[in-house]
Amino acid sequence: MQKAPSRETQVNGSIHAVSIDPGKIGQNDIRCIICICEHMDTLISKRDQLTASSSKCKRHKAM
Repeated sequence: MQKAPSRETQVNGSIHAVSIDPGKIGQNDIRCIICICEHMDTLISKRDQLTASSSKCKRHKAM
C-alpha cells in the first residue's frame, strides 16, 4: 500500500499558475472569472485569519 503524497502548505519559491481561457473576446467572460477568483481569495484570507486566531471558537469555525 502506497502512502498518499503529503501536501505542502508553504510556498517553496515556485510559481503556481493557472491558464484561463476567456472564451469569446468581448463577452465579459474573463471579468466573471476574475470576480470569482477575487471572492475566493477573500474567503481564503478570512479562513487564514480565523485559523491564526487565539480564540478556540474561531479556530473551530475555520475548520
